Amino acid sequence: MKKKTLFVLIVSCLAMSLAACGSVPDSQKAEISAEISTQSEKIQDTRSETQTPEETDNGDLGAYHVAIREAVFGKDYEDKPMIVVDYDFTNNSDSDTAALYAITVKAFQNGIQLETAITMDSKVYDAGVAQKEIKPGVTLERCQSAFVLSDNSPVTIEITEFFSLDDKKIVKTFTVE
Repeated sequence: MKKKTLFVLIVSCLAMSLAACGSVPDSQKAEISAEISTQSEKIQDTRSETQTPEETDNGDLGAYHVAIREAVFGKDYEDKPMIVVDYDFTNNSDSDTAALYAITVKAFQNGIQLETAITMDSKVYDAGVAQKEIKPGVTLERCQSAFVLSDNSPVTIEITEFFSLDDKKIVKTFTVE
């Protein structure tokens, strides 16, 4: 998606710079405008073909596979309600990596991103799992992320690749208990 938008911007800039020079005949300007319109239509057509379903709780993000499993609820160190999300992380890359450095986990309530929760309750949350480096081909189960809840509305978890040029997300919504 970003590549396509960048392409349209570059083509548009080139067309405008050629038009600004004044040395381009009107027939070529018309051809350039027609080409830009054609490329824009192609981008619109492919956008609808490449969109992923609204909610996909597992799948590949670049060289990694992620599966959102479950959520548990507890209290953070300030006694605020929190959600702890468990997910499995598979390293399909060519080098050792940790989930913490390969993917980004976000939580939303009412369309607003939640803050990261801090807790010392080791029965509910273990921040160290996502920090462990794993070898290629290995799956690390029960990686966790914790977030402070703002209310009792559903929580949507979105996981993306840490650095990526596409918009692919792994998404799952949990009901607050």
